[in-house]
Amino acid sequence: MKRLLSFLLIIALVIGLTACGGGKQETPAQPEKPEEEKGSAIEETDDSLEALLGRGESPDNISYELYIETEGFVSEGKVYIKGNNMRTEFNNDGITSIYIENASEGYSYIYMPEENTATKIPHGSEEEDWAADDSGAVTPDEYLQDIVYDDSLEELGKETINGMSCRVVRVKDGLNGDSKIWISEALAIPVRIESNIEGIKSLIEFRNLEVGKVTDDIFKLPPGVEIMDMEALFGDFEMPEMEED
Repeated sequence: MKRLLSFLLIIALVIGLTACGGGKQETPAQPEKPEEEKGSAIEETDDSLEALLGRGESPDNISYELYIETEGFVSEGKVYIKGNNMRTEFNNDGITSIYIENASEGYSYIYMPEENTATKIPHGSEEEDWAADDSGAVTPDEYLQDIVYDDSLEELGKETINGMSCRVVRVKDGLNGDSKIWISEALAIPVRIESNIEGIKSLIEFRNLEVGKVTDDIFKLPPGVEIMDMEALFGDFEMPEMEED
């Protein structure tokens, strides 16, 4: 819940900024896939809710379209994950911003394809944490952590969302608010979340999920990109700490 609240606050700050994710994603048109090839194979299960949650774990190779709506602002993007590598693509006011985290190389990149430039950030640095937060990336795992099979969980039934058979649950959080979550029976991960946290209403959907199709080359920059190395530029420079009043 804390992660979602932090993300929603970030969304409020980045509206209108081109360096951060937002708006409608513009990606090259791709051939239409047969219906059965879209996303992952959907197989219903007779698992109890407790058993379904027990096997819940986001695949280490997955891609999906991310839809976020909060306080009248809509953000759409694409997320690719393979192991510890991640790529997010968002578009804001016609400007595409791509965040690439390549753990095997030890660096992350903020890539602006229209400008053919990228900022190189050391893996594990504070700057990488900021870039990751601003990338707009949200993963199903973040919501699995909020679902505990106890008295705070209410099972509401079954529903089909974006072609996926789901169990619907309500997570009651007396401190921050409640969330309604749709859990895929096939993948055992959340695919839709409706939340009202501290008065901020939001909707998050993971759409057109595909498992096992992400390749390593998507986490690399294309040739010819002008790279600014943040480590070389700032060296051992540290941001000054803000004094509290």
